[in-house]
Amino acid sequence: MRGATPLGAVLLRVMVLSLVTGCLNPEELDEQTPQVAQAPLVVSTASLANARFDHTVTVLANGKVLAVGGKGSSGNKLASCELYDPATGLWTPTGSLNTGRAAHIAVLLNDGTVLVAGGISNTSVTLSSVERYDPATGTWSVMPSMAHAVWDLTATRLQDGRVLVAGGCPSPYTAAAQLFDPATNTWSTTGSMTMPRCDHRATLLDDGRVLITGGTYLQADSYRAEIFNPATGVFTATPNASSYKQPHQATRLADGRVLLLSGNSSGNEIYDPVSNSWSNAPAPFEQRYDQVAVLLADGSTVVFGGEPSSVERFSGGVWSIVGRTTGERQNPGVAVLQDGSVLLVGGSYIQWVQSSSTSWGGSPAPLATTELYRHAPSEVATFDATLRVPKCASPQVECDSSSLLHGRGSAFYGVEQNAPNTINGSCADGNSGTSNDESLQALRVRASHGGIMQAGQQVTIQAAVVGSVNGASTDVLDIFHAADANAPSWQLVATLPLTPAKSGRKDLSTTFTLPSGSLQAIRGTFRRGGTAVVCSTGSYDDHDDLVFAVSPGAPDTVPPTVAFTAPTSGALVNGSVTVTASASDNLGVARVEFLQGSTVVFTDTAAPYSFTWSAPNGPATLTARAYDAAGNAATANVSFTVDGLQPTVSITAPTSGTTVSGTVTVSANATDNTAVSRVSFYANGTLIGTDTTAPFSVSWNTTGLTGTQSLQAQAVDTVGNNANSPSVTVSTPPSSGASYDATLRTVSCAAVGTTCDSGSFFTGRATSGPEQNAPNTIGATCADGVGGTFHSDESLDRIRVFTRDGTSFRAGSVVTIEATVWAWSGYTSDQLDLYYAADARNPTWVLLTTMTPTASGANTLTATLTLPTGSLQAIRGQFRYGSNAGPCTSGSYNDRDDLVFAVAP
Repeated sequence: MRGATPLGAVLLRVMVLSLVTGCLNPEELDEQTPQVAQAPLVVSTASLANARFDHTVTVLANGKVLAVGGKGSSGNKLASCELYDPATGLWTPTGSLNTGRAAHIAVLLNDGTVLVAGGISNTSVTLSSVERYDPATGTWSVMPSMAHAVWDLTATRLQDGRVLVAGGCPSPYTAAAQLFDPATNTWSTTGSMTMPRCDHRATLLDDGRVLITGGTYLQADSYRAEIFNPATGVFTATPNASSYKQPHQATRLADGRVLLLSGNSSGNEIYDPVSNSWSNAPAPFEQRYDQVAVLLADGSTVVFGGEPSSVERFSGGVWSIVGRTTGERQNPGVAVLQDGSVLLVGGSYIQWVQSSSTSWGGSPAPLATTELYRHAPSEVATFDATLRVPKCASPQVECDSSSLLHGRGSAFYGVEQNAPNTINGSCADGNSGTSNDESLQALRVRASHGGIMQAGQQVTIQAAVVGSVNGASTDVLDIFHAADANAPSWQLVATLPLTPAKSGRKDLSTTFTLPSGSLQAIRGTFRRGGTAVVCSTGSYDDHDDLVFAVSPGAPDTVPPTVAFTAPTSGALVNGSVTVTASASDNLGVARVEFLQGSTVVFTDTAAPYSFTWSAPNGPATLTARAYDAAGNAATANVSFTVDGLQPTVSITAPTSGTTVSGTVTVSANATDNTAVSRVSFYANGTLIGTDTTAPFSVSWNTTGLTGTQSLQAQAVDTVGNNANSPSVTVSTPPSSGASYDATLRTVSCAAVGTTCDSGSFFTGRATSGPEQNAPNTIGATCADGVGGTFHSDESLDRIRVFTRDGTSFRAGSVVTIEATVWAWSGYTSDQLDLYYAADARNPTWVLLTTMTPTASGANTLTATLTLPTGSLQAIRGQFRYGSNAGPCTSGSYNDRDDLVFAVAP
């Protein structure tokens, strides 16, 4: 069971298609349907195959939803991707990323493809790589990389189809921005933001400009916002917001303004791009962190996620609670479907661990569950002045107290309306403590199997509570039930302790079978210590009742319907086959059994009814048998063929033990009992290419690699069986080892090699930082400036020279010069001059190029050079603040370093 809650009979399909208009088609429902009132606003749907958070979701042009990457259950970065089909309510796998990643961005392009960029890899490396997904083929293509490796960046599709990518982590944050042109698959730089940002928000305005908010390195600066103008490529600061925006959510409203919701309870504001001004916005009922918000077609904004399970709607300047998710769901993926419903995908919840008797620590754990929010008229509970409690007067699929129960007792809490909210005011709340102490915030009762609540059917009771810092270890929720709300005789249903016993918000739930009774009630008693009694007397205790109508029901003689949705009849599948069936009933499906012959191999009690079967090779037949609560049953069969045989694969070139350089061909032989669909090639575990046609081969560029390299090929057949080849080990020419030359008084590679790298010798400058043997210029003829501090002000930290084709240094070779510099916060005033000298012993310096860093902090700048004739050559880097180019320009913040290397004729 995956926690999904199906709707009864054919109601699910009908609601998906018709709830946007707020009506049901009576011709599609059986004779019992007129009892059905409004549908619940939040319903569970199929679960993901892989639990994930820090992922992305994108609605494709065909209406399906693409979920990409993210962090898995063990913190691994996922390459897997899945597609959700709203027509079936199911997730299916699609092509995997070439590089697993989390905290990346995804954006739908005008041609229907999806661009994914940046993020963090499985080895915790920050990525600059970019991939593009083609829904027509379900495959990913590698695109040119970004200029910067970043995660928690933003991406915005501009009105002309280009994509603006801005900012990102890691520390120090970057202010850099880039533009991707999908027509040419090229990147170009544009103006930088006015300050570095990470985990910020970018909102496309109606006039085509982009508003950037929050996410600065210092929380105190996060109230500063700015706007990007695509026409000029310039970011311009807006007036300051009145409070910090870190973290926060930004959503464009229907009137073109932008609503900002902050984890700071006073940080909710609205930006008006017409007047270029900020105004305060009313706060939601619940303070939230890691929430998501979307704009609906009716102009309202709906907010999900964070610790509260409530769903809140902002319309006409007013907030209202309009639904409730099944539990905590932080930072879910969110997608507005073509029918107007909203899909919540995965996300995380906090796994709390007690580190001492009073201290708790937590880490996010991924969710595989998904839920649908359907914006339609729905009766939530209203206050009944006679009973003096929230009440749902007609039978519903669910009854929710909404915000009516928020708070506790007297005015110190200042929130609970119509306290104490117990039938006829029969049980008063405790009046001790503050708003951080115990409170029962909401109650919800819902039919577990869809359809309206009826006598004899199971319901789920959900309560939202707030535990106290001082009492969490003894805080307990008691759930009572009364079959007659007008004359209640309370029966204990369940006692639910806080697990873990941590203060703060918590959702608790239990199930219960409704007895007969047309107007029933539940009571929640949230108490600090004590015992389970209907009306406890503790000074911190909170009591609340919820009254709801129940249909008497009727004898059920209608059997369910059931059909296999996967695999299809006659299909060829692999040995680990996902078996899925759809089932419906006029009152609700109780369970679906899967049988092989007369043996039950799996039972599922929640839609989508599925399991993964390790099937033997050859023909197979399965039976699905669906039951309703009355014991009525129906069956369906499916026959298919299982291919569990793996392909065979081996690398044929290069052979193990050889030395390779430059660009080489890696080839493999692969066979299968059916057909090989693709062969992927890996070097040291990193994908270097995939071929789908025999003979299978890819080109591998070994430039810059040194030492032993391990090659492996993976073959996949047409049904997904895969096998890995034995590893082949090859070598690439070593780089020449760099060391300090006491005669030259700088770093030198005395032997001819493919690479010369200063390593950590140059890190820092003069007395600012750990630079060894400063100043590291030939003959110590050019001293460094001594102003500033290490890695706050300028320094040239590393120079690396390597051949582009992997061959050794020789006259006429084209080499890449890679310089790592540390730029000041005002980096646009910094420049790097690169010089070369054909004779390092008597250098005559020739200017190669001058470059400007693109961000503050660490920058890697590159240039190319065709080596002149000379057996011992040198590269000088001069990193300077202002001033002019020159081999040795004086300046308090200037740094010069020379790298010497041997060159063959």
